[in-house]
Amino acid sequence: MKNKKITPNGIEEVEMTQAEIDALNAENQQADESAVLANQKDAEYKALKASAKAKLISGETLTEAEADTLVL
Repeated sequence: MKNKKITPNGIEEVEMTQAEIDALNAENQQADESAVLANQKDAEYKALKASAKAKLISGETLTEAEADTLVL
């Protein structure tokens, strides 16, 4: 079965077995899951940082996690 592969020289059609296609699909799924996890961690960090900023402005006590987000 032919599959399209993106290279620096353009798009090439490469002959691949079903096992190679399945392995490639598994790698792509794992990469997608890693990207989603990274985005979630980034969103959590931004929310924690915003919470720390709001507490600093209002004079409230920060949690340890919030204090860790501050760069002094």
